[in-house]
Amino acid sequence: MAAEKLRDLSQPIDVGVLDATVAAFFVTGSKEEVLQFLWVLTCSRGSTND
Repeated sequence: MAAEKLRDLSQPIDVGVLDATVAAFFVTGSKEEVLQFLWVLTCSRGSTND
């Protein structure tokens, strides 16, 4: 699953999967979904809480 691949920070980030995920959110996501996605990418990195 793409989300699991992106969350596994012990492995190099698959740029193709990341690009497709970002594109999907910006095309289909509501403003709230896009903002939440951006928060997850920028603020929660390194957090151990799910």
